Amino acid sequence: MIDSLNDSPPVLLVGASTRAMAFSAIRSGFRPICCDRFADADLQAVAETHRVTEWPDGLPKVLDRYPDVPVMYGGALENAPELLERIADSHPLWGVHAGPLAAVRDPFRLASELTRVRVNMPEVRDPSSPPEPDGTWLLKPLAGSCGRGITIWNDQAASAATLDEPHYFQRRVDGAACSALFIAPPDRSDVRFVGITRQLIGTSQLHAPPFAWCGSIGPMVLPVGNEHLIRRMGNFLSWSFELCGLFGIDFILDSQDNIWPTEVNPRYTGSAEILELSCGLHLIHDHACQFDPDLAARRESLLPIESPADQNPVLGKAVLYSDRRFTIAAGQSWDCSPPAMSLPAIADIPTEQQVIGPGEPICTLMQAGQTQADCESRLQAAAAAMQDELRASPP
Repeated sequence: MIDSLNDSPPVLLVGASTRAMAFSAIRSGFRPICCDRFADADLQAVAETHRVTEWPDGLPKVLDRYPDVPVMYGGALENAPELLERIADSHPLWGVHAGPLAAVRDPFRLASELTRVRVNMPEVRDPSSPPEPDGTWLLKPLAGSCGRGITIWNDQAASAATLDEPHYFQRRVDGAACSALFIAPPDRSDVRFVGITRQLIGTSQLHAPPFAWCGSIGPMVLPVGNEHLIRRMGNFLSWSFELCGLFGIDFILDSQDNIWPTEVNPRYTGSAEILELSCGLHLIHDHACQFDPDLAARRESLLPIESPADQNPVLGKAVLYSDRRFTIAAGQSWDCSPPAMSLPAIADIPTEQQVIGPGEPICTLMQAGQTQADCESRLQAAAAAMQDELRASPP
């Protein structure tokens, strides 16, 4: 752990993977205490870390060791409102609480609210009225995260595991997967629009499962009319669902530049660190101030973020998945202490002797480029180089 953080205010970070949040918290002057499923090597190098094997039910047992320390949650916990309500009984919760969380994660409620302001969302259906399995619909789990369990609804999907859990159907829309990030204030005034990223979904070069989120590239600039609509959506949804702090809206940008929102992630998102690093922001500080306004006085003491935006204004991250089962070799030549104030080349680094199976994430690669296409090309080259290195490892 970084010694200079010992006098910084603590914050408990919980999520399937907390490395990105932890680096953001350090940039914002906090001392992160992290509870997640992986306890990656680069996370352990900068923060007190707890690997929670009984996920997520084992979280309260760890959090109880730190009474009164604020809790901020990340990916996958948006699907556990009852657990978050329990956490909020014993800790300040810097995030959307259980009631609004359950409401905004309900695709039928979301579609109904967006219809009120004439925003088109892809049609949704519940299991009682399934569409024809003709390939024009998606089967999605209600408790989905990062694309888990999504499949094309066709004859082959009749045996999909997603049918064994609460699920729904959403009409397919072809186009670019994107995400917009906002910070909502507690008084229901206008949200702060942070930016837009393009999402990498099911990228074959990264061995990502179909529909799996596997990275972000940004910031992304859209026509003024589209950006105005996105800002309007952010305001309306924050007012309608009483959102507070960081939240993201995932959407599809079709070939006619139409925007189709698909879901809301009311938490720190996977693309947040890309916008933070490219724009020189302190997003967790700004998020925390929505729950504890006294923290605003600390802004002047925050160190500037080393952004490569002057030379390469577009940043990207790509999650490399495994196509086989293998063990991380001892002495693997990865730097496990990347600077938290700048862009690391490799992040979410697995620990030595960790066993990684097919379809599981290995690490995250980061690159900067002149354009979206240039950045994506550099990410693909970095992924190819990493795969060449890993192929030398014994299975």
